[in-house]
This record gives sequence, structure tokens and C-alpha cells, in this order.
Amino acid sequence: MKEIKQLLYDYTAYNEWANAKWIDFAKAQADERLYQPIISSFPSLLHTLHHLLVAQEFWYSIIVQKIPTAYRKENDSFEKEEVLRSLAENSRLLKEKVMALSDEELQCEVKTPWRKEPIPLVDVIQHCINHNTYHRGQCATICRQLGYTDLFNVDYYEFLKVGAENKIANL
Repeated sequence: MKEIKQLLYDYTAYNEWANAKWIDFAKAQADERLYQPIISSFPSLLHTLHHLLVAQEFWYSIIVQKIPTAYRKENDSFEKEEVLRSLAENSRLLKEKVMALSDEELQCEVKTPWRKEPIPLVDVIQHCINHNTYHRGQCATICRQLGYTDLFNVDYYEFLKVGAENKIANL
């Protein structure tokens, strides 16, 4: 049976992989397409990717127990390159931090701004990954609105399949 720590590490590795797919996609697009207004939770594809970054950085700060005095906010101005670079970097840091946590640390309870009661760290990590998965799904829907018809697959199962194919190729 897969241990909780390994599962969370796999999820954070998946998160990094899936974010990298969207980052690579965004790098290849003209700025006009990334900022093109759409009807969604956020006004454009790049705004949605910016939200992924803002939320992931926030949850990372909860996970490492270092709440900054000032952190990136939704309505802050941003540049494409900074969003994409920072999202890749924070995704890597999140994966590395989760791998470094002990089983005891994963079960410790942490405070969050929206709950009176502390919550197990394992649940915070799971929420962070689920939140990103939700908004990456929005990115796919946004791309459909923009006329893209052949998008890549970033399902967790695809990540597992690609990982297995890479292991076989490296034998």
C-alpha cells in the first residue's frame, strides 16, 4: 500500500509537471491570446495562471509555517515572464518541502486564516493540489473559448502513465 508521504510527494510532483505543461503552453502563445478577455472566474488565461501562483504561494507559506508580512495578491500587476517563472519555482519548492517533511510533521496541525480550528498539514497540502487542479481545468475551458481544439492532457493518470513510460525507457 502506498504511504501518505509518498502519495503527497507524487501529488506535488504531479502538480509541478502539470503546471510545467501550462507554463510551456503559455510561453509559446502571443501575449494578446494570454490576455484576451474571456468569461470565467478570472478575466484571461494569464490571470488564471496568476491566480494559481498567488494561491500556491499562499498555501506554501502555510505549509512552511512562514506567513510573509506582504505577499502577492490577486489585484497586483504582473508580467507574463514573472508569473511563469515564479509558478515553476514555487511548484518545485512545494514538491521539495513535502518530500522533506516527516510523517509526524505531515500530521501536525496548522492554523489558517479562514478557520478557527487548526487543520492537519496533510489536508492543507491536499487542498493546495486540488485547488490547482481545479483552476488548470478552467485553463482548458478558457482555451476552448479562445478556439484551441487540440490541448494536452494533464490528468493525474496521464502523469502516472508518462512516469511509467519514462521508467521503462530508462531501463
